[in-house]
Amino acid sequence: MKNLEYLIKPGGLYIQLCASEKETYDKGPRRLKKADLCELFSSKNGWTIESIDDSVYEYIPDAPTGERAEAYLSLFRRDNKI
Repeated sequence: MKNLEYLIKPGGLYIQLCASEKETYDKGPRRLKKADLCELFSSKNGWTIESIDDSVYEYIPDAPTGERAEAYLSLFRRDNKI
């Protein structure tokens, strides 16, 4: 989180696509839970959650769902407080 605080200026928008815990394929990146995203990017940590939407990664070789994997597309805004 310290790196994001350095990179994203107050009022700035962070757009993230991450693997979702809904993905059942046993390979690939670490999956994140929606609840964990809500905790990490909470107002107590200096962020406003604008959206966390179900999405997919397109073209994942060997994925059982046929070249796609479950993901979250999220928008987080850094609060103006420093």
